[in-house]
Amino acid sequence: MIFTIGMALKSRHRPVVSGREELLSCDGHVVEDFSGDGAVRVHGEVWRAHSKQPLRKDQPVQITGREGLVLEVTPTDKETLL
Repeated sequence: MIFTIGMALKSRHRPVVSGREELLSCDGHVVEDFSGDGAVRVHGEVWRAHSKQPLRKDQPVQITGREGLVLEVTPTDKETLL
């Protein structure tokens, strides 16, 4: 029983490695040029995305939010903005 409690206490201090919380603030790359709605690749998966700024193919982006299965993204490299 002591071993089980010890393992439970250790797991509380580990970073989140899956789920919605882990996805927020992750980095990704734009799949195709888009303005408004498009697609981004995050962790090897292609997600639908929405951005208030036009984005170019292979431009790095950061996930700032999620609405259902659509990610809100912003560009991370200021020099590559259109």
